Order: sequence, then structure tokens, then C-alpha cells
Amino acid sequence: MSESNCTENSGCSVLVLGLGYVANSLISQSSAKFRVTSRRGSAAGTGTHEQPLYFSLTDPDSWSVVDPFDHIVWTFPAAQNESEVKFAVEFFESKCLPEKKVLVLASTSAYRVGTAGALVDEDFPLDLLQPRVRAEEQLRSRGACILHLAGIYGPGRDPVSWLQRGLIKSPDAFINLIHASDICRIILGWLDSNGFKFRRFNASDGRMRTWQQLIDELKSAGLLDQSFELPSDSQSPLKVSSKRVNHEALVHELYAGPFHCYPEDGLELV
Repeated sequence: MSESNCTENSGCSVLVLGLGYVANSLISQSSAKFRVTSRRGSAAGTGTHEQPLYFSLTDPDSWSVVDPFDHIVWTFPAAQNESEVKFAVEFFESKCLPEKKVLVLASTSAYRVGTAGALVDEDFPLDLLQPRVRAEEQLRSRGACILHLAGIYGPGRDPVSWLQRGLIKSPDAFINLIHASDICRIILGWLDSNGFKFRRFNASDGRMRTWQQLIDELKSAGLLDQSFELPSDSQSPLKVSSKRVNHEALVHELYAGPFHCYPEDGLELV
């Protein structure tokens, strides 16, 4: 299996499964030769953003789209219910994906946290009650690399909006963020690696602030009105699930930064 450089001007093609926020960021930022899929795509598609290839995890007839590619970036949840766990494993095994380089995008919500504010690394226990997490672990045990993403932000995904819409329930909860441009750089670094088979990495900017600390920084930057406060009915007790995401393994082995800073660097892709 070729381990050729897949960035810049190489001839290597990379298949991106899914056409959501991260996939669109990857396509817009990188010069790599990506081909993309979508459930709304076509078997006759070119694999571009405008004409994606057709792929659906629950449609085995679409699985052959991966055959020409040695590098696969799986961007949508590996499973959303029990039946999709079985589809994910069958797809991975039947298409010989253990012999290829496969990166599966996951979430830092995969970890089972028992103490509020815990510092969570890749050895933390997983919440295997979640079908998505069970599927990811099945894929990792077969050779995939799992990238656990913290809260994704960037153009069109602004933490200020989350606050103003009342989505945040505790000012003392920790917020762990990762900008879309950093995710793209991490993926490009993975493409140039040996694939980190059977591994998992946490992807965050490493700042580990509470929401209240971020609110204060947003006010200082002029992005939130000085009078802004979380609604009184949002002052709920700190949930056990509040955690600090440790990204040391990522920094030491895959992507050392620098990381996009928020709110200092704004939201735009860089």
C-alpha cells in the first residue's frame, strides 16, 4: 500500500465520506486532491463539491465508491443507532479498509467523565452506551485512527451565537474548542503520516476555559455587550460531563500548532 504524500501537488487522491461542515472546510482550504461523497450524490458524479459521488452507509450497493482510494476521511458519525454499528463494521471489513489509511472523525463527548472538570486524555474510559462510540471503537480495533474533535467553530459557527441563543446552561462548565482550519491542518498532517492505525487523538486548542472566562474575553474583544449575562434560569449546577480536553498526544505526535485563537483571531479560515 502506497504511503505517498497526499498534500500539495502529489497525485494521491483522498476520499472524504460526507459533505458536512468539516468536509466543506477541508475542500475550501486545502489544495489536496480530495474527492467527496454525499447521500445526495450520484454514482456518475465527479467527486467534486458540485457533483459528489453517492455514498450511504446503510446502502451496501454504494460502498464500492471507496475501492480506488487508499486514503479515506470519514467525517459523519460512524453510527447513530444499533443497526448502523453493524453497517459500519461490515462496510469496514468487506471493503478491506483495515489495509488502507482511514481517519474517522469523532467527538470528545465519547468519554465517560465521572468528575466535573476532569482532565480527559485518550486513555479515559469510553461511553460505550452511545452507538456512535461503539462503532468508532470497533473501527479503531480494526485499524482506523479516531480523531475526537472538541467544539467545532469557524465561519457560520460562532460561540457568540451559542450564548445569545441561550444554548449554554452553566457559566462554570468548561468549553473546549477547535477551529475548522486547525482540523484541516490536522487531517493534512495525518495524510502525510503512517496513518496512526489503532490510535485515537483528542483535537482541541488546549485552552480549557470556562464559559464565564470566555464570556469575559468576548466582552473585552467587543464581541459581546458588556451587559450580557447568562439567563438566570441557565445558572444550573455544573454537570459531571464538564471536562478539560488534554491534547498533548496530538501536539507531540501529529500536529503541534500553532492553533487558531478565539476570540483573538476571529472566525475566518486561515
